Amino acid sequence: MVFEHKQRRIKLIARRHTYAIALALLVSLLGSVSADAARGGNGGKGGKGTTGNPYTALPPCVLTDFLQPPAARIWSPITGDTVPAGGTEWVAWGANSGIWVGDPTFGALLGVQLFVDDQLNSFLDLAGGTVSPLAWSSPQPGQHGLTLRAYVTDFSRTRACSVDSESQYPVVH
Repeated sequence: MVFEHKQRRIKLIARRHTYAIALALLVSLLGSVSADAARGGNGGKGGKGTTGNPYTALPPCVLTDFLQPPAARIWSPITGDTVPAGGTEWVAWGANSGIWVGDPTFGALLGVQLFVDDQLNSFLDLAGGTVSPLAWSSPQPGQHGLTLRAYVTDFSRTRACSVDSESQYPVVH
């Protein structure tokens, strides 16, 4: 019985990862086209910390500015998941830029940040259209809070803001 439960849990986690990758690719196709123009064409810079993240000064999104609000979500690991201690844990995520009032369609994702226990852990610049999992470096044992912040812009690249995901609390063993 325990073995069957573990097999079902593994299949569920694999399915989450598959959905997250598919959603990320869809978001990339819909939302990342020419997002570099929204920040002056500086080219993509990724990595850990705020270095290379020109979006940190963007204000939080105001829902009344949208016909369909932007969203950010962590797909895995989520609250209740157990992850191994040490090394790197990959965070599967999804986000969309929403549809701003006055826009014909979706805008673009500019970048995303992963916060672990309210501290910036990693940043991914999406100006080049690349979407990939975010690394959670060297998770320590215990329960940790993960939050994703997505930076979005409108279709014409004249307005931009940030949106946070619901926090997830996986346990590291």
